[in-house]
Amino acid sequence: MRTLLLSALLLTPPIALTACDTNGAFGAGGGADINGADGKADGTTGIEVIARLRPAGVDVVMTAAVPRLGYVFYAGVDTKVTLEVTHGGSQQGVDTVLKVYGPRLGDGSYPKTISSDDDGGYGKLSKIAELEPPVPGFYLAELANGPNATEPADGARVHLALSCSGTCDTDAPIAPLTEDLKWFQRAAERRASYLQAYG
Repeated sequence: MRTLLLSALLLTPPIALTACDTNGAFGAGGGADINGADGKADGTTGIEVIARLRPAGVDVVMTAAVPRLGYVFYAGVDTKVTLEVTHGGSQQGVDTVLKVYGPRLGDGSYPKTISSDDDGGYGKLSKIAELEPPVPGFYLAELANGPNATEPADGARVHLALSCSGTCDTDAPIAPLTEDLKWFQRAAERRASYLQAYG
């Protein structure tokens, strides 16, 4: 059994090994906690992935019911990405937090926080400038309410803009997260069965 496991590890392509490196180029921080649609109550309030983010951006309404909004974007080779909650199109008194996770793995997860910002933009708005994603692929931007909003967070309007030097758009499909992948990511039963089998 040990020989088989060692052989599998040695034959695995290097990219698969580096994608999970906790101290590598992907930076420190945990992965994205994406909301599952399975109705389970064993997870925290996760990121609700809303749509695909393309250059120019999107108008967003922040709500207390969905406090963590997620937008998937693409970054190509040698691309620098800027994400910003802009002053134009955003309600006054809003405070935002931006985080970027990635790159997206085959199981639908975004394993690392590669950047975050609270007040890098106008006033209390967020801005992540000139981010250089470590590898080409899909990334997840999380937009959430910050702690210093002077206006009620529920119903606040903001504009999230994406710009880049290089390629930050593609026609390649994002593979949908099926129920089995959501179960694999979020179910307490999956973790328990792994621990039981290991024991």
